[in-house]
Amino acid sequence: MIKAIKKYYELVADRRQLGLAARLYMRIFGLPALGKYFRFRIAKRMIDPLKVKSVLDLGCGQGELSVYLGSQNIPVLSVDISAEPLTDLAEYTKKAKLKIKTEKQNLNNLALKKSYDLVVCLAVLDYLKDRNQFLRTCAEHTNKYFILGVPLANRRVYKPYEEIAHAKTYLTGFDEKILDRQMKKLGFVKLNSKKYLPFNLFYHFSKGTNLLSKFGLGYEKAVSLLYPSFLLITKILNIFSNRTGTEIIILYKKI
Repeated sequence: MIKAIKKYYELVADRRQLGLAARLYMRIFGLPALGKYFRFRIAKRMIDPLKVKSVLDLGCGQGELSVYLGSQNIPVLSVDISAEPLTDLAEYTKKAKLKIKTEKQNLNNLALKKSYDLVVCLAVLDYLKDRNQFLRTCAEHTNKYFILGVPLANRRVYKPYEEIAHAKTYLTGFDEKILDRQMKKLGFVKLNSKKYLPFNLFYHFSKGTNLLSKFGLGYEKAVSLLYPSFLLITKILNIFSNRTGTEIIILYKKI
């Protein structure tokens, strides 16, 4: 994982007072959730060839992608609804002297003051009420490129995920062709796309430490033991991602 992100997670571990097991797998693997891991990797490969001077990271979450871009000396505005990760990001930004600004917003009522060369929105659209209005706002404030990550319509519902995470949004996927047509009407053409399997089921299932907790293992130890094997399995499955992929990241260019 990228050096800057590992350093960032050292700060996060200190702030959250995480245990040794959690620190170890974050130190080795960088990102604690498999969905984040693959989203970051794919988005990074799409972004690296692009020549951009400003980035808007919508629904930035913990801000891993923002940290990576900021470490490339690119100005970034990181927007999210959660205050705690934004505080982590702001503290690291100050410490590492990165050109990252943070802003707390509910993306259901997105308000932007300027436009950006690149707008990134990963794993957010399915949570929003008025998705069409959100995409219109993004289009109006995108100068060159827009990267969108969404679950696909063929994504199946896993019962443990539904019961443990109570994730209503898990039922709502998107059709890639319909998205392409919608983005074309907004003035964008698709340059690239990549399907992948995030294995979110493991992440949410492990929060309960259901099976391993019976053997006296808490959450941190359970995840640190299981994460490497699930990461390897998912990497292998993603070789066949055109068939197994349940999520997609799409790179659009403004016409």
